[in-house]
Amino acid sequence: MWEDIAIAFACLGFTIVVAVVAAELWAIGRAYPTYGAAARRRTARAAHEHPTIGIAGHTRR
Repeated sequence: MWEDIAIAFACLGFTIVVAVVAAELWAIGRAYPTYGAAARRRTARAAHEHPTIGIAGHTRR
């Protein structure tokens, strides 16, 4: 019986730890939005619209 209670508490503790780590990773992701897909789109658009840099880094003449 005590073993079952210990296993239940271990599972509960593991679940809490996983939830805390997921929340921390979510907070880190929200704190640094420059690494998201929107930033990649902005960077690609800026390079494409740059006066001397064309698509894939080719130089316009």
